[in-house]
Amino acid sequence: MIHFYVYRKPHRPRPTKPKFPAVFLFDDNWDDFGYKTLFVASYQHDAGSEEVDLGEVKILKTSKSGSEYHTVLASHFTSLPANYCSLGQSVRYYRHLRDKLGRSRRLEYLRGLRDIVSRPRRRAEFVGAPGFDTSLLRNGSARDALRRGGYYIGMPTEELAPPSFTFEVALSGATLPHSLEVDFAPHASLPHRINLLIGRNGTGKTQLLAHLAQALTGVDDQSDDDVEPKGTSELVGATPDFARIIAISYSAFDQFPIPRNLPKRGRKSLFDYKYCGLRNASGKIDIAELKTMLDAAMDAIEAEERLDIFRRHAVSLLGTPTGDDFASDKSYRDKLFGRLSAGQRFIIAVTADVVGFIEERSLLLFDEPETHLHPGLLSTLVAILGEILHEFASFSIIATHSPILVQQVPHRYVRILRRRGGQTTIRQPPIETFGEDLGELTRKILDLAEPERDFHVVLDRLFGDGNSAAEIEAMFEKGLPLPAQIYLESLSSEEEEE
Repeated sequence: MIHFYVYRKPHRPRPTKPKFPAVFLFDDNWDDFGYKTLFVASYQHDAGSEEVDLGEVKILKTSKSGSEYHTVLASHFTSLPANYCSLGQSVRYYRHLRDKLGRSRRLEYLRGLRDIVSRPRRRAEFVGAPGFDTSLLRNGSARDALRRGGYYIGMPTEELAPPSFTFEVALSGATLPHSLEVDFAPHASLPHRINLLIGRNGTGKTQLLAHLAQALTGVDDQSDDDVEPKGTSELVGATPDFARIIAISYSAFDQFPIPRNLPKRGRKSLFDYKYCGLRNASGKIDIAELKTMLDAAMDAIEAEERLDIFRRHAVSLLGTPTGDDFASDKSYRDKLFGRLSAGQRFIIAVTADVVGFIEERSLLLFDEPETHLHPGLLSTLVAILGEILHEFASFSIIATHSPILVQQVPHRYVRILRRRGGQTTIRQPPIETFGEDLGELTRKILDLAEPERDFHVVLDRLFGDGNSAAEIEAMFEKGLPLPAQIYLESLSSEEEEE
């Protein structure tokens, strides 16, 4: 029989001689618009075994007069009364129950807490009760757990369509708002988990992502008013459900929100929102944050038992055996990190952040990943992100001004931001972007490559001086790349037609 113990220092001390197997419920006292239903659960099989974290669970109590605002549990019990129900606050909670408790103990645990994922009929008794939506289902991760947590405990799940939504934003200085249509629906077998926002500096990509992070999570509590995104924004229609929003930026100019409630919610996180970047808890840029964030991510990776996933990517980044040792040995990792290049530090930290904090059906908001990375590492990072997103059935919106990223994303998932005076426009590319020549992408997507600097002008001049295509090619000892060859061929064809 499982024994449940409720504690909250200093008023309700944790038991020193519990009966086993034991579940310890920390009374968090978190306030959901007046409701206090949150507990943090851990499990210990016997006195000699390690205590394991299960995660956050909310417990609601109803009475004849309605739901009680503050769920007060007995200090020790083996099963909750019938007027209680519980819901894990993430899919991870149910995955932990599967992985850390045997089947019989898991069923006993779920019955003891009156879990509504394992008992759909019980769920129907509480739907509509005061506090059910306001508290138990307040976060996207909880709503996701209600639909999909059953997968881990042998119960039916609700299959979700890929998210799509419209986001309207009026950026600072803009005369009109504009709409961003986000759609991750698959098309044939094309990669579909990344939506790309591309535009030159000053088009508002960073502000847009910051507004989107606030709109999706409700986190508008900045640790530094100087980085508060300017302008207004709103989601059109229903808010899409994501288990977690992860905001990533290692730029000195990012504007993502950082929750102030750091001691209670974990480092720079708040329920289903996680910030990964160079700004510290006070909102100031601190280069040391990169190593601090890596350490926090590695702790999460080990706690979530994802070391095998991270090791696989670390080996692809650093080679064998360096990557394997980096993932497995903290003392080796501490020594090696200081010797890595800036780009290597960045990409390994980002990979650790994503592996450590992603949940099924998360959304990654990534601002300018090309910062600190040369083209080769940038392509590697996108490939790694694609693998992780697929593994965790998650999605990402990336803001960039790098054509290298555009080259890896089909045009239906790319949005171009352009700003003319006080008006910003968002539109799809006029050409297929996947696999396109970088020069073409630079010209047609970013409006760069001014004519006097474009290699086409040089070829025009050489051809105009009477040189044949073959003679021009012979001028280049290593041979001309394919785009230049194709352009020369077109010049020759035009001359023949004349």
